[in-house]
Amino acid sequence: MKKLLALSLLTSSLLANVAVTGDDYMLSQTEGISMIYAKEHQALSQQVLAKEQEILSAYHDSFGYMLDDRQYVGLLSSHNQVANGFSSQTPINRQINFGGGALMPDYFSTTSWIETLLWHESAHNFQLNPKKNLLSYYAHKLFKNSFMTSIPFLGVPIFPVPNRAESSFVLEGNAVLNESWHNNGGRLYNGAMLAMAITQAQAGYITPERTYNEHLYFPYGTHHYIVGGFFQLFLAKKFGIDRVNHYFYNFSGQWIPIFTNAVFKETYGEDFEHLLAKYRDDLLARYRDFHATKGTEILRSKAFYRLNGDEKEIYFLTSDMLSKPHLIRYDKKSEKIEQTAGNFKGGRLFKEDGKFYTLCSAHTSVESIMIGLYDEEGRLLKKSASKIVQSLTSKSMSYFDVASSFDQPRYFVDGEFYAQVNSSVFRDKSGNHYYCVQKGKTRTLYKNHTALYSWQGYYGFVTDVEDGSIYLIANTALGTGLYRYHDSHIERMSEGDDILDAKLLDSSHALVSTIDADGISYKKILLSPEASRIHEVRYFFEKEARFD
Repeated sequence: MKKLLALSLLTSSLLANVAVTGDDYMLSQTEGISMIYAKEHQALSQQVLAKEQEILSAYHDSFGYMLDDRQYVGLLSSHNQVANGFSSQTPINRQINFGGGALMPDYFSTTSWIETLLWHESAHNFQLNPKKNLLSYYAHKLFKNSFMTSIPFLGVPIFPVPNRAESSFVLEGNAVLNESWHNNGGRLYNGAMLAMAITQAQAGYITPERTYNEHLYFPYGTHHYIVGGFFQLFLAKKFGIDRVNHYFYNFSGQWIPIFTNAVFKETYGEDFEHLLAKYRDDLLARYRDFHATKGTEILRSKAFYRLNGDEKEIYFLTSDMLSKPHLIRYDKKSEKIEQTAGNFKGGRLFKEDGKFYTLCSAHTSVESIMIGLYDEEGRLLKKSASKIVQSLTSKSMSYFDVASSFDQPRYFVDGEFYAQVNSSVFRDKSGNHYYCVQKGKTRTLYKNHTALYSWQGYYGFVTDVEDGSIYLIANTALGTGLYRYHDSHIERMSEGDDILDAKLLDSSHALVSTIDADGISYKKILLSPEASRIHEVRYFFEKEARFD
C-alpha cells in the first residue's frame, strides 16, 4: 500500500503525458528521501539514493536551506523512454527521472545521465521549496505544498509555494548552471549552446521581452535553458554560485510573488534589466571575434535535426515549426535538392531499402512511450523497438539499448554488446565504429576498440569518415566547429564557430548545418584545413574544492 501511495503521489497531475503502467515498482527510504523505482532499476537504485543524499547536502550548503519535507525520487520503467525529467513541489517534494538520455548524448555533453538528471531536477526542488515569508511558512503547516489557497471569507491569496511564479528563464537557466559544476559535464560545456547564446546577443535578441515570451521565437523551448543558463553562469562568475542559488530564498520572501526586480536588487544590488543588458554586453565583448560560417546557403530550418546520408546523398528533415516537416534529399554529385512534405516525427533520418524512418521517442500505446525508428505514418519499425539506432542497413543495425543505458550509453551491434560510450557513434561503410569515451574531463576518440586521440572536454562527436580521416564536431574557443583527425593530428576545417553538423560532399567540400539567431542554415562550404587543437572549455568553479 505504501508503494502504491508513493507512486500515485509521484505520478499525479503533471505526469498526464507519461505512460506509467502497472510495472513492479519498489520503494527504498533513507532519512529525508523516499525513492520509488521500477524493479528493473534495482541495481541502479542504491547508486541513485546515495547520490541524491550527496546532492541534498551540497544544495543545503549552496541554497542556504533544507527542504521542508521528505524528498521523493522516481526512476520510471522502460515503458517511459523519454530523454527528460521533471520536478515539482505540488503536492509533495518530488522529481521524476526518465531513462532515455542516451537519445541525446551529444546535446547534454555529460558523462552520467542519471547524475545530470539528479543535479538538475533537485535544483528545481530547492528553487521552489523555500518559504521566507510568514504567510507561506504557516500556510505550508496547514495546506502543505498546494499552489495557492486563500484566507476563508476574505479571499486573500496565500501561496504555500511562492516560487512557482518565478520565470522559466531563471528556473531552468539556474538548473543548467547547477547541472554543470560537478565534473560530469553539462550543457554549459556544449559549444553549440554557447554559439546559440552568442548569436542571440549579436542579433539584439537578449531582451526582457524575449525571456518572458521565449516560446514565440527561435530557439523555441530552448531559450530559457541555454540563454538562461549562460546568464546564470554570468551571475555566478560575478557574485558566486551560492549567492545565485540563495536568490530563490529571497524570492520566497514575497507573500504575493511578483516583484522580480526587487528581489534582484536585494540579491545582487541591481535590477534584472540592467544585469541582463550587462550579460548581453559581456557576451558581445568576450566573443567579438566569433566567426559565422561562410558558404553557399541552400536551405533554412527552424528546427535542428542531425544529418545522415550514404555514398550518393545526404538526407535530413527541416521544419518551419508551423507546417509539416520536409524530407530533404541532397544529391552529392549533381547538388540537386529534393524536398518532400511529409508527416515524419521530428528526429534524425535513417534509410533502409529506400524507406525513411526517424529516430525519436513516441507513444506506441496509452501504456508505452518507446524510442525507435518511426515511418512517415508514425508506425514503429518493429526491430528498432527500445533501440537508439546509430547505423542501419538491410543486413545490420547498431544501437544503444535503452533498458541498460539509463546511466551511460551501452552500444550494441546486431544484438551483441560492443562498448560503453559517451557520444553518438558513426559507422563507416567498412563497418568500423567511431565514438568518444569520457573519463573525468578527458575525452577520447576511438576507432573500434583502439584509442586514437584525447582532449579535455565533454563535447565532441564523429560526423563523417573518408580515406582514413575522421571528421568531428567539437568546441572552438568561440563556439562549435568542424575538425579532422588525420595522421595522428587535429586540423580545423573551417573558421566557422557555429557548425552543428557536417557531411562530406567530396575531398574539398562539405554540407554543414550552422546556427544563427533566427534558425538553422545549411551551407555548402570549402574545406580549409589548418593545424589546430580542440579547445578546452574551463570555468571558474573548476578551481573550487567542491568541484569533484
